[in-house]
Amino acid sequence: MLVARLLLIAALIAGANALALSGGAAQVGRVGGESYGLAIGVPSRPVDGAPYVQLPPEGGSVVDFSAGTGVGIGGDIGSVDSIRVTTGGGLTGDGATVRSTAEIGLIELFAGLVRATNVEVVASSTLQGGRAFSSGSTNFSSLTVAGLDYTDPAPNTRVELPGVGYVVLNEQLVGGDGQFTASIIVRALRLQVTETIVLDVPQGTEFVVANASSGVPQISASTVVAVGPTPYVPSDRFSAISTREPVDISIPDIGDELSDNGLFDNDDLEDNDNGDTATTAAGGAAGAGGAGRATGGSSSVVVTVVVVVTTPTPTRTPTPTSTRTRS
Repeated sequence: MLVARLLLIAALIAGANALALSGGAAQVGRVGGESYGLAIGVPSRPVDGAPYVQLPPEGGSVVDFSAGTGVGIGGDIGSVDSIRVTTGGGLTGDGATVRSTAEIGLIELFAGLVRATNVEVVASSTLQGGRAFSSGSTNFSSLTVAGLDYTDPAPNTRVELPGVGYVVLNEQLVGGDGQFTASIIVRALRLQVTETIVLDVPQGTEFVVANASSGVPQISASTVVAVGPTPYVPSDRFSAISTREPVDISIPDIGDELSDNGLFDNDDLEDNDNGDTATTAAGGAAGAGGAGRATGGSSSVVVTVVVVVTTPTPTRTPTPTSTRTRS
């Protein structure tokens, strides 16, 4: 009897789990995917005419491409070259999957204040086996901000831009319950203008470069992935304190100097020293056979003064770590 009851309980649990999994797959019903190369505004919106794709709710595959887009008069504010965006996915047997990408050959904002080449962002979301999860990544061949290198920024790395505003590199936002829903938004960079007027750009204007997002069943992401530290690249790691040559100080032989003044002869000095050679006053060095001795000739001691200065390496302020793994 006891064995029969245990078997019945196990069967009920297995049935409940199977129902939950099938119910989760049924609850999805749709998928979400979106990708674009450039967005501007307050708030930002994809630029008209620039590549933009959105995944139909039932899934599929969409691709768009453009040779480039100039922003502002003659590209003074910014320019983008070679944009390609994609999104694809759909429902599967026990869940759903979506993957979106955005690629840019070259991006420049505010006369090269921010410049990046071969930019690629990827966002993917999956529901499978009763678990929902998302992942994202950003890659640059090169990325400079205000002349400094930031080629491999951690997620949500913020860099201040004096006189303009700030820029967030490798921006990542996530959402979902991890069981039936998951979504992510990945942006190569987002520049926010906080000054009143910058090249006729009004305060509050936002520039989003290379955006890819995915979600099951839809895109709903607002939680910031663990913020990365701002990389510090010193402009001059070592600072010289002087351009002068090392100082040479010559100390004449005491016997020669006194002899030249007519006080006594070097021979007298040697005789009075009972045959020992006289020592110079160079730092008090007077050991037997030492380099500080004079043998009656016109010798001298050269003292070289060298100053060595080192600059301590700047340290970073520790930042909270996250359990999420960055691709």
